[in-house]
Amino acid sequence: RAYACRRLFASLDHAVSNGLDCSKHRAALEAVADLLPAEKGSVSCGLLLKLLRASCLLESGEAYRGELVNRIGAQLDRASVSDLLMPAESGDDAMYNVDMVTAILEEFLLQHRINGSDQAKLQEDDDNMDVAADDVIPSSKLAAVAKLVDGYLSEIAKDPCLPLEKFIDLAESMPPLSRPVHDALYRAIDVYLKVCIISFCNFSR
Repeated sequence: RAYACRRLFASLDHAVSNGLDCSKHRAALEAVADLLPAEKGSVSCGLLLKLLRASCLLESGEAYRGELVNRIGAQLDRASVSDLLMPAESGDDAMYNVDMVTAILEEFLLQHRINGSDQAKLQEDDDNMDVAADDVIPSSKLAAVAKLVDGYLSEIAKDPCLPLEKFIDLAESMPPLSRPVHDALYRAIDVYLKVCIISFCNFSR
């Protein structure tokens, strides 16, 4: 972790932005990932997201990214909005890599088996749920991820190049019961609409 934060991440942006040969950075990144302990929760979600961001910049293999997405999905409730603000891949007009965050969220929901029957269980006994059960996610964790998603939506809504369908898909990805209130989601929608209006006015000129 110390090596990755002090040496690898610090020089990565410079190398990529200046078109330098990143083969050594890629090899170092994958070596760091191989050294991480495999136990669940043994590595912070923030570090895993930094490694994923670096892997996207370095265009690492799909298998490597998939393993990181899997580990992040297992503890997504411990992430912060700033952790999720990964820059878009080259060739994408948008500012942020929304597709990658969507994949992480899908992995979170998949690992915790969120479906219609699980939502019914949440609604029937939200306060006394067995948090150790493998087939149902604790409501507190689900609410934490919903809050994270809404905060993320508020940030990416500022991007005038964000496609509407991606914003909607991400907003609707969380089960209805995950949001006790919808204020944060409404704020994100408000930001998105204001950015759209400003963009339209500038385009009309």
